[in-house]
Amino acid sequence: MKKLGFYANIHRDENLRLTNRLIDYADGLGFSCVIENKYRKNYGAHNNNIVFCDNIFETADFIVVLGGDGTMLAAAKPAAVHGKPILGINLGKLGFLTATDKFGGEKILKSIAEDRYAVEERIMLKAISANENPGWLALNDVCLSKDSRSRPCGFEISINGEFIDSYIADGVIISTPTGSTAYNLSAGGPLIKPDLDLFAVTPVCPHNLYARPFVVSSNDTIVVKSVSPDDRRIIAAIDGEDVFSMTRGEKISFVKSEYKTRIIKTQNSHFYALLREKLVREMP
Repeated sequence: MKKLGFYANIHRDENLRLTNRLIDYADGLGFSCVIENKYRKNYGAHNNNIVFCDNIFETADFIVVLGGDGTMLAAAKPAAVHGKPILGINLGKLGFLTATDKFGGEKILKSIAEDRYAVEERIMLKAISANENPGWLALNDVCLSKDSRSRPCGFEISINGEFIDSYIADGVIISTPTGSTAYNLSAGGPLIKPDLDLFAVTPVCPHNLYARPFVVSSNDTIVVKSVSPDDRRIIAAIDGEDVFSMTRGEKISFVKSEYKTRIIKTQNSHFYALLREKLVREMP
């Protein structure tokens, strides 16, 4: 019996109505449904094969994520570490990483029950600082940016030990192919197909006329050093969440993680068609 772990954003699914409905439907398909103990009180009384546990990522075979892209990013890291594929049901706005919207939940669960699905593997980024071990995982990106109260900061970038350049800028984004359609895109960075082994390095509002984004192999090691002229603080955000800060002289290294995010798809999804659907607005 396959075990489905349900990872829901309670702020997107009011009173977990959709989640409870899908649990009932999944039970009828013969799945065992796995819920974390801390959310026990949020689920209705189910006379089904429901399992409560401390960690659904250890227990379940698949993870069903109900929320937006932010919820998918939150689930991606523990799922990748435990080797579990994730299925996204979009309850947010864009839903670039999800497989269907809230109206397609039952249909997509039936496809999994009938083994009519594929799994896409996405490379992840690992950020390592001198003070932290083993580092942090990112499916989308790591953004190094100035403190909200400070002026632009200084960044020195090296690839595989070779000095590339120094920038005065509001920030630098290190992006995976998956994250290339996120902040990297808004900052003028390149779009990268999700199946490529590449990273993008994109300066944010650089005070250098020649500064442009560039792409490197995922086998490269990227090092960013804070070289601000004073004690300006740089904030590091991992997939949109502030994690730590850097001061002058500190470095952070970026390498390809040994883990991959596995995303379930139940229909042929073409990258460029998805771009048109999600990101291109119709002209008036």
